[in-house]
Amino acid sequence: MELLLEDLPQHGLWLIGPSSPYYDQWLAEIGSRPDGLPAVPDDFIDESERPGSAIWVNGSGKDVAAWSFVWRYEDLNGRVTSRTVSTGGTATPSLLHPFGLSEDYRRKLRYSSVMLAGSKRWVGGGRVVGSNTDVRQPAEEERSGGMLFGFGRGGDDPMDWSMLRRTTLVLDGVFFVDGTFAGPDQAGLWGRVVHTAEVTAELARIAHEGRARGDAPQVLYALLAEAAKGPVEPGTPPPPPTRPASTGAEVGDAVDEVHRGLGSMIGLMRQHSGDEATLERLASWHGTVLPDFRRL
Repeated sequence: MELLLEDLPQHGLWLIGPSSPYYDQWLAEIGSRPDGLPAVPDDFIDESERPGSAIWVNGSGKDVAAWSFVWRYEDLNGRVTSRTVSTGGTATPSLLHPFGLSEDYRRKLRYSSVMLAGSKRWVGGGRVVGSNTDVRQPAEEERSGGMLFGFGRGGDDPMDWSMLRRTTLVLDGVFFVDGTFAGPDQAGLWGRVVHTAEVTAELARIAHEGRARGDAPQVLYALLAEAAKGPVEPGTPPPPPTRPASTGAEVGDAVDEVHRGLGSMIGLMRQHSGDEATLERLASWHGTVLPDFRRL
């Protein structure tokens, strides 16, 4: 089987395949942990996943806040299937969507939810595995909050590589913490991140201005539902994941997913905090300074 790697070298982001002499060395560095942190299992990846995997190296000089990968598998008959993995696209609060984000929590996220400059990840089996401990261990105030990219085993690989002619692994999109974006964006990460920021800011504006006018809660929730293009009631289910956005219809699906996700978020806030507290919280997000989103 042929492994093709499509990375972003012009932005200092590289994918290093298993044929490289650096692969095993860097894999060991990804799996190492400083004293005081939980040990990594010796078998944190399965050897059967190796032929279709790579080491992702962040040599950009900037921290990465969100990313997406696309795998394309071509079998011996020429049939192509794909798989997409994205992280950090619509989470709120986050470094890209800092609505209600305290400075204390921001400091935690600047370690635990990003890929630091100089760090590496193992990419394979539909997973992105690793943490920032190959660069430095977290300071005391960084040890909680957000997510450390775990070492969980994958369940839907191994692949039968003998039945494949070619596997292509694409670093499809990357957001740096300053809001700049790089990549071909087949999976629509750019649109998800930017649209989430825009719609959330609009929801915050509606709540802020409505409370200033003295609008009744039922009036405000009707306006919020209109902006979210769907229900914002307690118990509103989150949307199912969409496919990679390779066609206009699928891009529309992704935009709809953002709206439904925010409607579900408001419903969850109402369920746990009540109507008045939810409106107060949304209103407090008004004026949040967002990253300067732009494509490189």
